[in-house]
Amino acid sequence: MFYNEFIDEFKSDFNPPTYIFTKFDSDKDWHFDWEEFYRNNIHRLNINEIFEKLIQENKAYINKFFSNNFLEKYSNIEYYYQENENDNVVRTYFSLAEMLWSKSRYSNKLYNYSNYIKLTDLQKIKLIPYLEDLEKKFIKSIINEHFSESVNKEILKYLNYNLSENALLILFCRNDNIYLPIVNLSINDKLLQYALIYGSINVVKLLDEKSLLENHNNPFELTCINSANENDKMINSRDSKDSKNNKNRSIYECAKICEKYFEIKYDWFDKWINICGGEDDYTPEIQDVIPLFVNKEKISTKRGIIELTQKFGKHIVWNILRLQNSEILTILLSD
Repeated sequence: MFYNEFIDEFKSDFNPPTYIFTKFDSDKDWHFDWEEFYRNNIHRLNINEIFEKLIQENKAYINKFFSNNFLEKYSNIEYYYQENENDNVVRTYFSLAEMLWSKSRYSNKLYNYSNYIKLTDLQKIKLIPYLEDLEKKFIKSIINEHFSESVNKEILKYLNYNLSENALLILFCRNDNIYLPIVNLSINDKLLQYALIYGSINVVKLLDEKSLLENHNNPFELTCINSANENDKMINSRDSKDSKNNKNRSIYECAKICEKYFEIKYDWFDKWINICGGEDDYTPEIQDVIPLFVNKEKISTKRGIIELTQKFGKHIVWNILRLQNSEILTILLSD
């Protein structure tokens, strides 16, 4: 699209009211011909702003955006813009599809902002071919529940069901059972270890069903994990609806599946203990980890504690007793 013809094309496509081109915060006379001004100074025209004015004028324009070839025609437009006369001219981009997508993110009962719009799922799906960073949009939608399952699955379809390691890691840690079964699933040490420590039983079951655990490195060694909440911001793990208390999460059940292929070695117990007890909703609790290595009854008697000390050493046993907040003095002072 040639920008000296942009206004005429825009008017022909949408027949907008004349005020759409007006710059309201200007000191120009109200008789001033803004259309002519922009024709001669096309770099002063804010394309995003005139589309926003159209929507504010009449929401019916939204349906027109989806007719003809307007999504394609008015998406990914590169242009040069100067906001004020003394400002620098900067190269920028406008995409009608991106604008509509961003304005529809909060169109639900939790938000009633006048600046947001309501789109049908079919309309959102029509936007997908014209959007950038689809994987990022997909993950944001999953975390913030922006869009419906049907829209999210259509994004995956457009991505050929391929996701990066970071995107898979988020789904692994969120114990996803909706989208992982349909993506081109892959597994590596980091993904499996996070699924294990977060008790993502849906994920581990799926990996087992797809025979992806066989011939894999032992996840119990935790070679890729220094702390359980180091990826907290990326995973958005403080979502209370998907916390470690969810009944569909279980480190013990994940471990039972993994034990079909891997051995739990006592040498790794101390590392498991060290990732316990954080503030993160997903951080393993000591009581979930102890049964993987220790018969829990052993820590309830003086004789059992002595046996554990002989087996694991004083340091590890002290960590067990300290972190589980037991009545250690009562046990040790008993006859």
